[in-house]
Amino acid sequence: MTQVQRRAVRGAAAVAGLVLATALVGCGNFFVCDKASCTGNGGGGSTGPAGNVAYVGNNISAIASINGYTLAKPTLTAATNSPYAIGVTPTAMAVSRNNGFLYVASALTTAAPVAGIYGFTIGSGGALSVLNGGFAMVSLSSVAAMDVSPDGNWLVVATANDTTAANPVTITAYGLNATSGLITSGTPLPYGPPTGSIVSALKVAPSGQFISVALGTGGVYTFPFTTSTGLIGTPAPTTFSSVGVYDVAIDSNNYLYMAATGEILAYAVSSAGASLTLTPVTATGTATEAGGPFSIALDGTSYLYASASDGASSPTNLIYAFSIKKGALTPLSTATISAPASTTKLAVDSTGAYLLAAGYDPSAGLKMYGITSGTGILTSLDTAATGTSTVVPTSLALSH
Repeated sequence: MTQVQRRAVRGAAAVAGLVLATALVGCGNFFVCDKASCTGNGGGGSTGPAGNVAYVGNNISAIASINGYTLAKPTLTAATNSPYAIGVTPTAMAVSRNNGFLYVASALTTAAPVAGIYGFTIGSGGALSVLNGGFAMVSLSSVAAMDVSPDGNWLVVATANDTTAANPVTITAYGLNATSGLITSGTPLPYGPPTGSIVSALKVAPSGQFISVALGTGGVYTFPFTTSTGLIGTPAPTTFSSVGVYDVAIDSNNYLYMAATGEILAYAVSSAGASLTLTPVTATGTATEAGGPFSIALDGTSYLYASASDGASSPTNLIYAFSIKKGALTPLSTATISAPASTTKLAVDSTGAYLLAAGYDPSAGLKMYGITSGTGILTSLDTAATGTSTVVPTSLALSH
């Protein structure tokens, strides 16, 4: 099985929620927590955490906890009272724009017949407390990816592919209360991606003008978005005959980057009313290696990082670095660096000082790199353990 096929299998397994290690217990609440910070609904709010924080799913105890870390050179330091036991598999996570809340999506399984989107407030040192009494704010059986809009008013959610007509693939902008963190509204929009697609990533443009969803062999669907109302328009599909797309990234100049099979594709996105136009950037194909890229991340409008393998018979997982200018990518010299096994998530922190890569390794599945100012070159700083099962999704969410 190729790495691309394995990536597809992992994505399908993640959104199906095939693995669940701990049963749900307690007084009807979803979250099961043995930490003092998880006993109430206080904390967080508009003040947000103290410092720069990252939250990682599939960490150490694999499918039943979230680990939090504060980011400061040169170490990953456990957040207050981390890890946080939640009892289920987190398929996707997102931090509110005011850094006051963490949203966690879980999958529906026979072992966990309750699934949906749940919330934590974020307190001092990144400590988490259950929101809404630990009950789901939205009941959804198969959240695959989600992101918070740049104005902080919307949690945009894409569900996974489903083979039944009763459960079509949908994208929804759920309204958020910035003070309480509660979800206030949302109308699912079915959009019917091609058969065999795997919803693997969703990003809202920094401009707030559009949303892009990576669909594996189904390509990318890009939706017009109206932040004042939460209205999502008719998508503009970008499809390929023999290329899968497993991640997307969008910069503040409305350039859309796609992590496609063996290359990174870039498009300029322009809007006219309710329609979008995607224009390929000249020399848009930028080759990495055969195994990937599976995830990409931007440092503003200066650098792009991509995870891939070297395509050898015993592949080495690597991170490639590029400088970017109006969508054009230029590989940085001596920029390739070792990555965790089967890296599935990359993210740059809000300060632009660190890149985090999450994969599968019992001792070093999460890696933190320093980003050299002015050059974009990466240096390894610290590691932390994650789970080893590739059917368990790795989720990564950073403060803004």
